[in-house]
Formats: sequence, C-alpha cells, structure tokens
Amino acid sequence: MRPIAYVCVGATLASLWNQLGGVGRAPKRRRALHTHRVGAGAGKRQRRPKLADGCRRVFLDVGANLGVHARILLEPHLYPDTRNRRDRKKGTMTARRFFEMQFGEEEARDNTECCAFGFEPNPKHIPRHRKLEKAYRAMGWRYTFVHTGVADEDGELNFYHIGKGDRELERGFTTAKSRCQKECRPETVRVLRLSDWIANEVHGRIIPPARKEGGGQQEPRVVVKMDIEMGEWLVLPDLLTSGVLCRDVDALLAEFHLRRHRSGYPIHFPHRGNWTLATYEDAEVLKEEMVGLIERNPHCRTEIVEGDDESYGADGMPWPKPTMSNSR
Repeated sequence: MRPIAYVCVGATLASLWNQLGGVGRAPKRRRALHTHRVGAGAGKRQRRPKLADGCRRVFLDVGANLGVHARILLEPHLYPDTRNRRDRKKGTMTARRFFEMQFGEEEARDNTECCAFGFEPNPKHIPRHRKLEKAYRAMGWRYTFVHTGVADEDGELNFYHIGKGDRELERGFTTAKSRCQKECRPETVRVLRLSDWIANEVHGRIIPPARKEGGGQQEPRVVVKMDIEMGEWLVLPDLLTSGVLCRDVDALLAEFHLRRHRSGYPIHFPHRGNWTLATYEDAEVLKEEMVGLIERNPHCRTEIVEGDDESYGADGMPWPKPTMSNSR
C-alpha cells in the first residue's frame, strides 16, 4: 500500500480510515468467563460482570503517566492551580475545570459513586499506580490501574523511552520513534483495543441510584482524558468508526499532537499497511475531519475538549488518609 503523503482537506474520515482497513469494525464480544445469572430460574441468560458495574460516574485516564488526573478528580483541593478556566500558557481547558463541567461542583460530588481507570503502558510507573490503588481502596474509592497501552486492535507494540523529562516522569513514552531525543530504548508493550474495552467493561454497566440529593452532576456519565503521544491518530478514528465514542462517551479531554510536536513527524504506522502521516498539517486535517463528524452528528453524545493540563506532572502530594469526613 502506498504511504499517504498528504491528506486532502476535502477527504472524509471514512475514506481515510478505509485505507487502514478499519471501517465498520464493530467491537468484539468478549467470551463470558465469569458470569452470574440475571433473574431466577433455569434458562435465564448469563451476564458477565463488568469492571464499571456499580459506577454512576466513570473516568478513563488514557495515558495516565503517574495518575495525577485521577487525583485531581477525587482530591481537587490538593491541586489549586488546575482550577483556572483556561490554561493561560496553552489556551486549553484545565483538568479541574473540565471535571467541574462534566461531574458538577466539587463540594457536591460523592467519590464513592465514581470509578477511575488509569491506562499506562510504561512499566516504570507500575509501583506508583499500585500504591494509588491501595490508598484509594482504604478511602472506599475505586481506582483501577490497567497496565497496558491502547490501540485500534489487541496485540503488542514497540514503545520507546525517548529521554524526555526527568527519570521519574519520563514524559513521552511513545510508539513514535521519530520523537526520540536523548535516547531511543525500545520496549515491547501489550496494547488493547480501547473501543473493545469500553464496550465490554463500561457499556451496559449496572448503574446504582444517586446517593446525594441536589447539587452536582447527578446523571450517569462516562468521561475520557486521552494523552497517548500521537497514538490518538489510530485510537480516536477507531473509537469513532466503531460507534463506541458517540454511544458511550459523554466527554473527551484530548491532547492532539500537532504544531508543538511538528518535529515528531512523519509518523509511520507499519502495522497499518505502512500508513504515514507526513506532516502535522496532515494530522490537523484528520483531527478536523473527526471533530467535525462528531459535532455534526445529532445522535453523537460526545463533547470534544482540547486540553493538556500538566500543572502537577510530578504530583508530590501526600496519599490520602481515611477519616469520617473525607471518605466520600
């Protein structure tokens, strides 16, 4: 297949994604390994428990790094600099303001109604996320670490330690070899198809009644933050063409790697017929095509918000301790 050198402004997303062999691929149905009966009596259908069962509000932190966005959601008082309406430096939405818009006023939210899932492929961050899971479990809050990358199909991908940022943060752990700077050490990482995961673990979840009355955003919601270092050019089209995005996701806070990351282009996707995004302008066109399809579709529930809030990238905040007043 001939690599794409330039994407015409008038090209549709369908024609672009067709070149990747991904148009119309529905999410796979996972075989039910652990099930329980719905209803009583013989012959009743089996239902596999979902990871998001019991969650009124679901937050997927896709590209979690240290998991700071989950902390901003559940412990916003620790992160005052993220409450500004817009990031003054980048002109994009800050995380704390985004969560207020999606989940309601912080004082009215009940953390026991929220489930957060952190997707992070970098094995360096496993111990950190396990500590976060333990600390939040003690609080009665549900945080689940998913040690995997995300893609448009299940499998394995080569990621690269590109030497960006300090040794703990290691920002930029990416599949884009072109972004290598001080080093370029490869590491093979398991990846899952995000649209399948949402269809299997979030869609059709058991939603409990609200525990609080008045204030806040009471209706069930699913919100995603995505910062996956140029992997969005495979994952987001698949979420859109599979139908999962518009059906299941209420809001997406996404970083699109464009002009600021122009040195990382061209991007090659050899497992997709050697498809290539030659320049950031080509990627800009693809982004506008996707956002336009979402905004023009009256049946699409998803709000797209651009943002990249790294105000507290290194975190540095203490773990919470359960008390009678804050375990909620």
